[in-house]
Amino acid sequence: MTQREYGFDTLSERDRLLIEGEHSRMGLFLKELRDTCCEYETTNTCQECGQEKAACCQGRLASFSYDFLDMVEQHFENEESILRGLMSSSEDEPYFLLHKQAHEMLMLELRGVMQESLMMNKQGRTAEAFRLLYQRTLAMFGEHASSFDSILSRV
Repeated sequence: MTQREYGFDTLSERDRLLIEGEHSRMGLFLKELRDTCCEYETTNTCQECGQEKAACCQGRLASFSYDFLDMVEQHFENEESILRGLMSSSEDEPYFLLHKQAHEMLMLELRGVMQESLMMNKQGRTAEAFRLLYQRTLAMFGEHASSFDSILSRV
């Protein structure tokens, strides 16, 4: 389907760049998280790292969770604001309602994954927590992007 068939005109260049920029920043933020963990690509635990590195990773995981959550919330607000501007009666448009509901569900899932990874982190299972958070978040956002966000970039 095209944007017009969903009830809205094409995005302005400014809005398209905003959304694409935010998607890119979230992807880079996730990549930086993954790259922080020296044991990400292995099945090893943090015992292979020194105490200082392990402590650094534990702190990084906690701060990442809160920063990323803020970034995602702002992105969803921006997307919904842009959609409201594009649709004549956005609050009643099925696409808008489904997209907004998907954002709400994604935030619930993301909070759950973050809570689970922070618990693992507190238990000293930081490398495992990095893997869980990165892989599940990437999967959730990939699914959301293919289901909803791809239509925003179509002309």
